[in-house]
Amino acid sequence: MNTYIASNLCEQCLKTDQIMSRRNDHFSTNCYVWMILSMSMLCLTATRTFSQTETKLKSKEVIRRFIDQTGGGQWRKLKSRQESSFVDYEEDKEDMIRLKSYDMAKLTNDKGQVIETHQFLSGKASAMVFGPDCSWFYSNNSETVTVLSSTIIKYRTDYPRTTLMEILNLEARKEVYAEDTLYRVDFVDTRMKDDTHSLYFGQQSGLLYKRKYINKNGAVWEYCFSEYKEHQGFMEPYVTELRSEGNMFFTVRTDIINYNVIYDDGVFTPPFACNEAADYESFNIVYEIPILSDR
Repeated sequence: MNTYIASNLCEQCLKTDQIMSRRNDHFSTNCYVWMILSMSMLCLTATRTFSQTETKLKSKEVIRRFIDQTGGGQWRKLKSRQESSFVDYEEDKEDMIRLKSYDMAKLTNDKGQVIETHQFLSGKASAMVFGPDCSWFYSNNSETVTVLSSTIIKYRTDYPRTTLMEILNLEARKEVYAEDTLYRVDFVDTRMKDDTHSLYFGQQSGLLYKRKYINKNGAVWEYCFSEYKEHQGFMEPYVTELRSEGNMFFTVRTDIINYNVIYDDGVFTPPFACNEAADYESFNIVYEIPILSDR
């Protein structure tokens, strides 16, 4: 048995999974009701040591169970997903972010395009668009559009490009490791320092509680997922915490998620043609930020 150092595992998800283990005999794995979790996960700030054991399971079994319990085949038929959330920074990051909290509306479509609009209390707003061919950012405070070249990465499947589901589009390594009451599955991600992106699933619930990676600069980032809710046949976490090097970065609290909404394709269109030759290029321009939802 090897020793694996796992910093800041979401301890509350372990407790939740233990509770569900005792109740598992009374509920069908296809029943959404018992999986609606109302407990928030609290990520530990101190590093803990867990034993790591390779199991006889295959990664595809763990992934399939998660997919079946949260939406099944509907995930790959999804045309669009729209969420309304509140983003709160846990500490003052004045050098990076002048305003701590904001409302966020996000639209994701089946073409791999994502647009986020941020509305600050001061009236300032911004929009970020991510796509397979072009990504860009706009701030109405500086009236500047910054065009970014897209990250080249090969996706093997067509799950939504959301914080929860994106990594499932990558190649999963076959091995599954047991760590306390979680299963860890590693994915090949060439964007990361060690070409690895890890997902942690509850052994009893089958739900995804955390994703973890080390970026090219050597920084450890973790997303913790909690408060799963079912809506329109899908189940997703309505609280997401992002941590960097063990420190809380921000918390996203989602109000509602709607699926297969009708939208205008124009929301993904940049103000001008993207220049793929440049990694970073800014232009002063006035752009009308699309309204994705009414809060």
